[in-house]
Amino acid sequence: MKLRLIAAILGLTFATAIMAGKQDVTVVNKTGKPIHHVYISEEKTDDWEEDILGDDVLQAGASVKVTFDNNSDSCIWDFKAVDAEGKEYLLMKANLCQLSTINIK
Repeated sequence: MKLRLIAAILGLTFATAIMAGKQDVTVVNKTGKPIHHVYISEEKTDDWEEDILGDDVLQAGASVKVTFDNNSDSCIWDFKAVDAEGKEYLLMKANLCQLSTINIK
């Protein structure tokens, strides 16, 4: 089961992406710490999907572009990022049809 939204939530930046697919989003690390895991799953799913970073680390100030499969028409997604110390940053029910950037802070 997914964790409840905790005090450290992801900040949102509303912007329009001109060439992106309807759910494509850029995730920006504004925590000041390296992020070791980023999970994105559809809101209606009961478990987190695979870590989109794999073996990579999202350094402080860096960003990663997430491109969604054209077969997905869902707009509502949940995010979880985990830093090197195990601190979790959660954002539940993000409407990716209206967002193009998510700031982890």
